[in-house]
Amino acid sequence: MLSSFILWDDAALGDDLALQVTVDQTPAFLEKLIEDKGTLETVSDLARLTVDMMQVQGAKYPGPLFHAWIVYIEETQCAALIHNGKSCDCYL
Repeated sequence: MLSSFILWDDAALGDDLALQVTVDQTPAFLEKLIEDKGTLETVSDLARLTVDMMQVQGAKYPGPLFHAWIVYIEETQCAALIHNGKSCDCYL
């Protein structure tokens, strides 16, 4: 599901059919889906970054339907993964 796209074309497929296409997960393609955003000082910074991701870089149709940012948080000395994905089980 990481590298899937939704394709639809009313003329070719009709208005009630969409195709989910999965792309081969090469390292170069995964680098576009999962980004290292460096280091944050606090968990509050992580909360702000999460909101920013949804406004700027969320998963959008037609795809890819997954996007993630990885960060390191100094305050907790651990990593965090912020991800956004869309499912294709909805009406377009």
